[in-house]
Formats: sequence, C-alpha cells, structure tokens
Amino acid sequence: GAGAGAGTASPGRRRSTPASRLASVSIASDPHHARISSGSTGDASPGRTGEMLVSASREDPMVQRIAALVAQAEGAFAFVVLAGDAVYGTRDRFGFRPLCIGKRLNPGAGGASYFLSSESCALGTVGASLVREVHPGEIVRVDARGVHSWVALPELQPRVQPALCVFEYVYFARPDSLIEGQLVHSVRQRLGRVLARECPVEADIVSGVPDSSIAAAIGYSAVSGLPYTEVFCKNRYIGRTFIQPDQTLRNNAIHLKFNALTHNVAGKRLVLIDDSIVRGNTLRKLVPLLREAGAKEVHIRISSPPLRHPCYMGVDIGTYDELIAHGAESIDKIRAHIGADSLEYITHEGMMDAVKEGIGGHHPHAPAAAEPRHSSSSTGGEVTSSHSKLQAASDSWSMPTGHCSACFTGKYPIRLEW
Repeated sequence: GAGAGAGTASPGRRRSTPASRLASVSIASDPHHARISSGSTGDASPGRTGEMLVSASREDPMVQRIAALVAQAEGAFAFVVLAGDAVYGTRDRFGFRPLCIGKRLNPGAGGASYFLSSESCALGTVGASLVREVHPGEIVRVDARGVHSWVALPELQPRVQPALCVFEYVYFARPDSLIEGQLVHSVRQRLGRVLARECPVEADIVSGVPDSSIAAAIGYSAVSGLPYTEVFCKNRYIGRTFIQPDQTLRNNAIHLKFNALTHNVAGKRLVLIDDSIVRGNTLRKLVPLLREAGAKEVHIRISSPPLRHPCYMGVDIGTYDELIAHGAESIDKIRAHIGADSLEYITHEGMMDAVKEGIGGHHPHAPAAAEPRHSSSSTGGEVTSSHSKLQAASDSWSMPTGHCSACFTGKYPIRLEW
C-alpha cells in the first residue's frame, strides 16, 4: 500500500556471536525502569530534538525493552528483531559492528519499503539504496508509517567514544560496501598506497591474496610503479579459512583454495600483499606454492599492523596462543615461519590515517545522510512518568566517528572482566 514495508537484508557476516555476554544480561520486567529518549519521524532521518515526550510503555513496549538491553549489555552487537507488525534494529553504544538503513521505492503500489542490513552492499540485491547508517546506541523501528528513531538519554546510556571495528575496513566488509561515508574498496587502496610508501622493495610485479587484499595490491602498485598481476587462481567454492574451527580443516581448505598462475610468476621477483596475518597458515602454504611455480623472490607486505591481541568484541580470535605475532620474538621469526624473502607491515599510524582520510566524504553513488521528511510526527500523549521518557535525536545529529584497533594495540575500549 502507500505505507512503508519492512525487510531485512544481509550479505553474511564472518564473526562469532557474543552470546555469552548477551545471555548474562538481565532486563527489568518493568518497562518504566529504563529511561530512553525517543521520537517518531515517519522517515529514515533521526528524530527531532524537542518533539513531544511520550510514554514508551504506552507507545511501544518493545522499544523500551530493547533500550534496556542496549543500556546494560557490554560488548559488540548489531541486531534486527521482527516483532508484531514492525522490524526493530539497533547497534551497541560503541558501534563496533555496522548496521544501515535502505530504501526501495514502489512505483506501482506507491510508497516505499525500508530495509535494515549489516552492510550496504546487500541492499542492491533487493533493489534498495542506502539511506544512512544506524548510529551507535540508536534504536530504529520500521513499520507501515515509515522509520522511527530513538536514542538513549545520557543518564541511561552514558556517551562513549565510538569504536567501529577497524578490521571491517581491513578484512570483514565487502569492498562494495559504504561505511562512514566511504567505499571500503577505496580505503583498502589507500592502505596499499601507504604500505608502498612505508615498505618499499625492489621487485618485478605486485599481487594480492584474493580477494580482500586485491585493492591494497592495486594501491601498492600505483605508488611503487610495479605492475599489478594476478598470481593465484582462487577456488570460489571454498570459504574463508581463518574461521575454520580447527587447524586440520584450515590447512586442507588452503590447499583446495589456491592454484598459482605459473606463467605470471616464473622468474619474477614478487611482492605479495595480504590484509593481515592471524595464525600464519595461509601464507605458510602460499609462499612455497609461488616458489614451486618459479618465483625468484617472494616479498610479503601486510596492509595492517601485527595482530598481537585477541578480540573480545565478537571476532573469532579468542586467545593469544592463536596469534603468531604475539608469540613470535620478532617480525623476522614470522618471516622465517612463512618462508618469505622479506616481511613488513604497515604502521598503526599509517593504517589509521588511511582509514580516516575519507570519512564523511561523498561517494558519487552514495545517497544523502538523511532524506527530507515526508510526514510529520505521528506520536502523541503526555509524559506520565519521568522513568518512561522518550526523546528523539536531532535532525542535525551527525554520526560521531571512532575506531577500535585493540587487536593491534591491546587498548580495549571497554573494561574487560575475567
């Protein structure tokens, strides 16, 4: 009809679910116990500051329940809930994981459908376009009237420095996704350009480990002047190996996943770009594969710093023992382990500069951050309790930025309890 539909879309995430943290949270049964601020806009833009305060329990108990969860749960989460005749979505207050809103016009039926997705790249598969990202700590509801937005009051949800996982840019996100207003592919190219300036080497060609390192290899080629050439044929039916549950499965998957392109490699001094080294399994198999194909030299360059610390925010890297950079006495020990002629990493400063350079920039295919209003607030009522206040976020509320790089630095944005 003329109202908005609701849907979800996801390209598939590659992270473990922080179920242990969520399962331990107890939510108060009285919805008035939690105070959140909210409002209803009828579109996808954040709500307006100063709109009439309403009772959350009278308007939508589900919003109150989600707000109580967001206020108490610590760690990384972004989830979508289908309840009744509405779809709800939220991110943790640090914004570790991405979540975005999409919109598809329905010319025949009139009106529009809205979608919630972990990444913007999934929206195109259902004919939708990106409207904006859900803000850290924000709660959105999609129903027949459109999109409604709430943000928690400071006394319930103290403001914190946002901490989007920087590994989204390095590895997790698909290259055609938009995060913080910038194309992931472009960020990875910048990482490669910085890497070439920081870690040059004499060689004949440069290539990347498919697929997440190709953009960085292209960036490295642009700065170094070395021609970019593909050196691996990848089996598209083998999934990501670093999330396999045990070492034997990971090794078997690597053997099945790659074949060297012998004619591109033979007699060449090769720079091979990879996005990261977690356990070292992949490169330990790929370097000998390249030598067998006739590579004269194999120089490894990594477009992220040494990964020395576990992630406790939802990524399946659980212990220090799993991280080769933590146990190795030096970078040269890692080089010897993988069998390369040389090994160098981008600096942490260089990585962060590359990530921050394009934040908020306008991509030619990216829509505006917020759409014009097409309906007024549909909420009403009087404040019946100071413990049930809802207040909308401001229209001019620009999404704050910040990043978590704890897996590289060991500086976690939340306090860890053992």
